[in-house]
Amino acid sequence: MEKDARELMFDKFNKASLTYILENRVPRVCRTYDDMAMSWYDGRRHVRSNYVEGVHLSTVFLPIDHKFFRDGPPVVFETMIFGGDEDGYQMRYTNWDAAVLGHREVLHELKRKEWDRLYGDLLWYMSGLFIPRWFINNVVL
Repeated sequence: MEKDARELMFDKFNKASLTYILENRVPRVCRTYDDMAMSWYDGRRHVRSNYVEGVHLSTVFLPIDHKFFRDGPPVVFETMIFGGDEDGYQMRYTNWDAAVLGHREVLHELKRKEWDRLYGDLLWYMSGLFIPRWFINNVVL
């Protein structure tokens, strides 16, 4: 049986180990075209998703290796910001745990910037004590 164009393209990518599927939070090389196709629509691709004042922060599994022929493990996770001043910002990772940590760090930074936008350089007065901004940025958020 002759291969169609999709299967020929898959074979070309797969020979270079560019296509991956996520199994138990670990990327593995796709064995078939159907594996690759399903990896795009699988709900397990989503690692984390948050909204901060109209800005969407999303971290997902990418079925195509984004290291593009460089040495090292596959780069198959991405955190991206949609909306706001940081629209289009992205970071990429090689494993699930790094992606979760990276998402958490970007989320913390978005919250800190939103806090600064809302309250500026003011010192907070709480329970009769002044609380410096560094404390709020480093401890509260």
